[in-house]
Amino acid sequence: MAEQRRTRTVYRLPPCPRCDVERMESWLGDMARQGLFLQKEGIAWGLVRFQPGEPKEVEYRLVSRRKPQMLWKRFLFGNPEEYLDGPKEEEVDLFAQFGWEYLSKCGNFFVYQAEGEQVFEVDSDPQVQAISIQAVRDQEIASALNLLFVLFINYTINIKVSLFTILSQGWLPYFIPIFLLPLWLFFLSLLQVCTLDRLRRKLALGVPLDRKKPWRPRSGLHYIKCAGSLLVVLGFVGICGYGYLGDGSPFEDRYDVQDYPGDPPFATVADLAPPGEYRLNHSQFSSGVTVWSSKLVPVNISWCEKADVTTDDGSVFTAALCVEYYEMENEWLAKGLLWGCKKEGKQLAKRQDSYEVLSLPDLPVDYAWAYVDAWNHPALLVRVGSKVLQASLEQTGDCQLSLEEWTAQMVEAIQ
Repeated sequence: MAEQRRTRTVYRLPPCPRCDVERMESWLGDMARQGLFLQKEGIAWGLVRFQPGEPKEVEYRLVSRRKPQMLWKRFLFGNPEEYLDGPKEEEVDLFAQFGWEYLSKCGNFFVYQAEGEQVFEVDSDPQVQAISIQAVRDQEIASALNLLFVLFINYTINIKVSLFTILSQGWLPYFIPIFLLPLWLFFLSLLQVCTLDRLRRKLALGVPLDRKKPWRPRSGLHYIKCAGSLLVVLGFVGICGYGYLGDGSPFEDRYDVQDYPGDPPFATVADLAPPGEYRLNHSQFSSGVTVWSSKLVPVNISWCEKADVTTDDGSVFTAALCVEYYEMENEWLAKGLLWGCKKEGKQLAKRQDSYEVLSLPDLPVDYAWAYVDAWNHPALLVRVGSKVLQASLEQTGDCQLSLEEWTAQMVEAIQ
């Protein structure tokens, strides 16, 4: 039983960042005095693996990498494998001559150990150590700048929708972790830069490292930061996984057009078409209704309908109607949503070289705008108070409605 206890692996979460050299060395030494010894390559994924044994004095040293660790620099500066496998053999042999054994990588540092309190230091000049720490700090600055570039791409180039559109479509639960993850990583990178720069300035003044520095005072803040990182990552993975594997927002209600309860607050194909026999068509168009609500958007209806209407004289009216209808909490939100929908519609249409502003008659609404959308169909965007309606209509068949006719009916229905 005692032998089994000695061979088991014990995992611990470090009480300080990996770049906090003094506290990390002090903590590893304290673990050894408690009978927990760092295993070979025992630092990975934010956890440290220990091998239980008889307590004894063991000193640990974190030695900065001699060359950049970032991926793109590995292939610009010599053999990339040396950064993946550990330090060079010459460095390991040099430390071994002074009684130090290489154990593991720890971020931008290599970890060495030596038994006993009286050990020979390989690198004891603080100003020389400051130069090595400065190189590591510069690597972290480059990583922070890379993350800043990713943030810029994410927020200003790839994301073309406004905040009001995100709120109206119910995308906010999806966007929060996607936006928050790179921002959180950038924040953590800045913290590492600040920690390394404080250590560099201390060493540059000739103050030696405090190998026994207390590591407990700030351990609580570090654990809170780790918990925040875990929540952000789990939120990102969960939301992305649900987006790929799920069937939509858990707050949505979905209906077939013929099963929608009650009458929609806008005109449908049945209202626009002349009297006749109505038949819903599923063959070439995804007909369906999605309804959801929130505090800021009490009513949100996404309506897709393709139908044929055969009149008494045998004429056929075929139309595909897409409607996005919103009832916002107040007019200010409705104006913002209208601006976002207009901007997004123009961008999509211009990308397909189909954008064209269409003239409308005077309508009894607060705002009305018509254009040719990205699918080369006439589209309408109106606001009445806190209500916003965006509709596009594709017509084929023997009889068709003019833009003035169907837009007037749509506006009349939402009054």
